[in-house]
Amino acid sequence: TSYTPWKYQIQCFDMESYQWIGPFNISDAPESDTHQRPSISVLPDGRLIIFYGFWDPLYFRISVYSADTESNLTKLCSNWSPQHQLSPIWGSGIAYPEAVKSENYTIVFFKDPYGWSGNWSYARFAVNNWVYSYVSSFSNSTYEGTWNFTGSSPYVDEYGEKGDSYMEVTAYESYYAKIGNFTFRVGWAENIDTTAYLEILAESSEASLCTSWNTTWLDVTGNTPTWLSWKISGKNWSDTLEYVRVCSFDENPTKIYCIRLKLNITGLGAPRMLHADVDSPYFHHPRIYDGKIIIYGRRKHSDGLRYNHYFVYSEDEGMTWKTANGTQVTPPLSWNEMFAVNIGGTDYIQVWNKGGIIYNNTAIFLALPYNYRYKNWSHPLTLIYYDNLGSPTGSWHIVNATFENGSLIWMPSGFFGCNLILDEYYNRPSIWFETGEEIVKAVALPNNFTVYRVIYEDSEYVRAEFSLIHESPEAYEVAGENMKFLLGYPHIGENDQNMTNTMAYGCKFNASQSGYLTRIYVYESPFEAGTAANVMIKAAIYNETYDLLASSDEIQWVSASTIYGWAYPITFPNPPYLEENKTYWIVWKVSATDMEGNPLRYTYTAGLANQTIHFPNDYSDPFPSHINLSQATFYNRKISVFGGQMRLVVRGLGHDIYPPYPSNIGVEGTPQPNHQVVFHTYWTDNSHLDYAVFYWNASGTMSQNGTLDWTDNPTEAWSNFTRTLPDVQVIAWYIVAYDVYGNSGNTTVQILLVGLNLTLTFYETASISASPSTWKGKAVSLAEQAQISDSSWLSISLIFRIEEAGSVTDVKYCWREVMISLSENSAFTDAEYCWREISMALDATFSISDINSF
Repeated sequence: TSYTPWKYQIQCFDMESYQWIGPFNISDAPESDTHQRPSISVLPDGRLIIFYGFWDPLYFRISVYSADTESNLTKLCSNWSPQHQLSPIWGSGIAYPEAVKSENYTIVFFKDPYGWSGNWSYARFAVNNWVYSYVSSFSNSTYEGTWNFTGSSPYVDEYGEKGDSYMEVTAYESYYAKIGNFTFRVGWAENIDTTAYLEILAESSEASLCTSWNTTWLDVTGNTPTWLSWKISGKNWSDTLEYVRVCSFDENPTKIYCIRLKLNITGLGAPRMLHADVDSPYFHHPRIYDGKIIIYGRRKHSDGLRYNHYFVYSEDEGMTWKTANGTQVTPPLSWNEMFAVNIGGTDYIQVWNKGGIIYNNTAIFLALPYNYRYKNWSHPLTLIYYDNLGSPTGSWHIVNATFENGSLIWMPSGFFGCNLILDEYYNRPSIWFETGEEIVKAVALPNNFTVYRVIYEDSEYVRAEFSLIHESPEAYEVAGENMKFLLGYPHIGENDQNMTNTMAYGCKFNASQSGYLTRIYVYESPFEAGTAANVMIKAAIYNETYDLLASSDEIQWVSASTIYGWAYPITFPNPPYLEENKTYWIVWKVSATDMEGNPLRYTYTAGLANQTIHFPNDYSDPFPSHINLSQATFYNRKISVFGGQMRLVVRGLGHDIYPPYPSNIGVEGTPQPNHQVVFHTYWTDNSHLDYAVFYWNASGTMSQNGTLDWTDNPTEAWSNFTRTLPDVQVIAWYIVAYDVYGNSGNTTVQILLVGLNLTLTFYETASISASPSTWKGKAVSLAEQAQISDSSWLSISLIFRIEEAGSVTDVKYCWREVMISLSENSAFTDAEYCWREISMALDATFSISDINSF
């Protein structure tokens, strides 16, 4: 659905009910232009903040309630503060705001001022925390002494902090000099603490300074730039610093580089310049990884092309900045300080930046080279990376991303939806991208982040945005508009047809799915790419019998110059509902030629009989309610045009509902009383393991008997619990493992039968002599009956030992017998391991002489 006027809106996705809530209106938008797109972030106190505007003041609104404490999402997202604004510092307007949340601040980056070239700045939103305000203007109304000025007015802003500008007193009036007044940049604050600090960066061999806000003299020596700080009360960025006074009894030259005000506020601090150059970077794409804020993008050259790659990062919430090799650089940064590598720039090849991460101390970025000057031009997805971030031993590399089989990862010409993210499940880089036929996610191999394996495909959608979800509490990673494909031909035909503003053009297709047709794309094929043009377009949808179903908004189809590409989407204020397998006509018309009088063209390939239609319809006239076939001309063409239903889609591996999986369940060691054994299980999880709990029943009651924490949160690990077995016959036990999302896996109850040892020992001595007949007998009988089932381990030992010593002499008849009777009836059922042993030991010593028979 489209609006008049257009709207900035917010919607939220409830991760418990898996439902969208909203939309809720935030503000009117000037037009349906992607340059107007807003951004959203979260403040240190949990409130939400939305930034918006394009070459305007930086507008923003703050949620009344905090997401940290308000669980009612409708209440959270439908209650907002009035509109606030931050005025531009360097020009007439601010554009492209995007924020990241660090530990103590929410930091918004934006372009300022208007135009292709210009500065990039950033501002901190603090909640009862410190921010800086630099000098905004200087008026020499309290001039004393001789002063020289280097750089541009006001001389003592952040350029002075860098050392590029300053004011210097070279002669004093009776040892004293004075300069002023100064005003400060103004931010926006809900509250400003009455206590503040005024800080001055000064240099002299020996001098003292004081100010109109605090007349305490502070010394600077050693000809080294030194920060001086005065505690002040009741002053803020709305007040004027009347003067800075310098005293030097030796009349030493003294430089003042920078004057800034340190304030404790709840609000958005005044901007600080990050970058200034003639050829401005194009977008800043701030991200934060492991406490490091990374800024990267491409350069917008005066020739209108966008290429090369820049990168800087901060480890202290934007106070200081470093290049990839660890060199500290001071804002305002020049292009040369931010420059990383050359990519593109020749033969009109440009580059889109499509995500950046820090992985294993390597800064990695996804680049998509493109070329609007050539039809059906495409390039593999490219990775730019710096290994060993922060060290001069690292270096920049440019490689093409590949699949496991070695083939390159391509996206079709005119499709740009892709993003490199850090997958929290696999803890590896992954790429989301569109193919024109499906949505794909590929994850880097464990040992090579330039090689990828496809793990997800969705053929219901053909186009998508993959905006990174910062600090997602679930398994979701990206969100954005996704197009559910309904009908059309999302490929580039080899032929072209001129269009005029007096004709309408259409092509019929069967709907492959049912849904609301919210937008269509028509491939732009110019007579000559790169010529100046501003062309509008309108579209309509007709049923199979040529009856009008709906008309679109009027859209600027070509902006500034002609290109080869799918151009801007054409939207419908009241989207028609299309039914699967029914036939519909997509019809459109254009307003003009390019500035040189060349026609715009559509692209087609061979199609079905009478699949394309042309009929008279002036651009300024409405679409007819029914197409007059007597005026129409039909062609056997299939035109490069497609449409579908746009939806806000949250993507990722989804809510993790899969528990850890157990394997190798068992007990290691001898299961006998007073012996030590290890109860073990090997766990595998889709996400990351958190901890395991051991339970056993060794006393008649099942109870917890220990925990194990996986501090490194692996995806696979052993849970080993070492225990000394009590003097019992049976132990029931199990282990429960939990992942970081609270899912639990269970080994189920296991049974351990503790082994039984029985030893019978008889000691007997017989002495027989001079007897015609002697009989000595000893009988032992042991009967056992055991039934064992569902046991993984059983050991039964019956041990007999008979030790006998005899001396037989002068005996006519002698008979010796050792007899053992073991009666056993045992049944073993469903036992993994069963071992049965009967052990007998006979130890006998005889001395026999003069015996007739034995």
